[in-house]
Amino acid sequence: MEVEKKVNYFYRSYGIPIHSEIMLPALLSIIEIAKADFVVVKEGKVPETLEQQEKVKKPLSIFNKSEFLFTMPNVARYYVKNGSEVIIEPFTDNWEEILVFFYSNCLAAILYQRGSIPFHVSGVLLNDNRVVLFAAPSRTGKSTLGTLLNEMGYRMFCDDTAVLFMEGGKCKALASYPMKRLWESTFKNQSLHKEEEKQMLRAELDKYGVYFHEDFISEAVDVAGVVFLYANSDHLQVSELKQNEAFINLGNNTYRGQWISGMDKGATNFQLLSSIAGFVPCFKAERPKDKDTFKEFTEMVKTQILDTLES
Repeated sequence: MEVEKKVNYFYRSYGIPIHSEIMLPALLSIIEIAKADFVVVKEGKVPETLEQQEKVKKPLSIFNKSEFLFTMPNVARYYVKNGSEVIIEPFTDNWEEILVFFYSNCLAAILYQRGSIPFHVSGVLLNDNRVVLFAAPSRTGKSTLGTLLNEMGYRMFCDDTAVLFMEGGKCKALASYPMKRLWESTFKNQSLHKEEEKQMLRAELDKYGVYFHEDFISEAVDVAGVVFLYANSDHLQVSELKQNEAFINLGNNTYRGQWISGMDKGATNFQLLSSIAGFVPCFKAERPKDKDTFKEFTEMVKTQILDTLES
């Protein structure tokens, strides 16, 4: 992908307007909004280091409360400041790969700097106003489950990340952007997307991007439930979690949770986890690890959780 210089692009992600000099195809395009609180994204030279920094090895980042510096060797360096500015210093012409780390790490840093907490979730909509989220670490199956439910007629809400917050006594979610991140194994378990739709994200991974801009909802919706996925059982089963169990599982699925302390978001995160765990129905859905049970697993989640939450 060639990057056009000095061109204005306008997008929205997690409800935040973005003004970029770089084309960001995974994001939702918007018409320029006058006097909006834009995040500005541009190409340029980034600082070599930060003051009062905390380091995290995975991903390769240093940061403080208001600044974030991330280096991906042979790809790019990224700098995020005050939740309002992103500078990308490329080491390659492969902008598809460069933007993979912008979508994941830079957008998450913007959220933390603005006081929001992202979660590692996918999700499908019960209707235009209510979503069920699936939380799990990478490779557990949340994208596969979301895609199979999408096949069954459920509208996709997000894949990989969303922001959760409390408003008016309700838990609400804002989706990241309209791109699924699917492993090659997921394509073998679905018929919704054709091979020609997928775009390679990184040369060394069998993981691909698939867009769904036309079906994307960028407004906040109510969270009807959160399902935590596990691949550690000898059979398929669903159970409802108690409040303390939900709190722990939510904490384990906070996106880039290793940044919370250094970005001074510990109190914010604790309060949010407590509110969600006390308000939103949370479930544990388990399947065998080394067996191909995704079709049965999807049907179980639908009948035992989604159908119940819809009624």
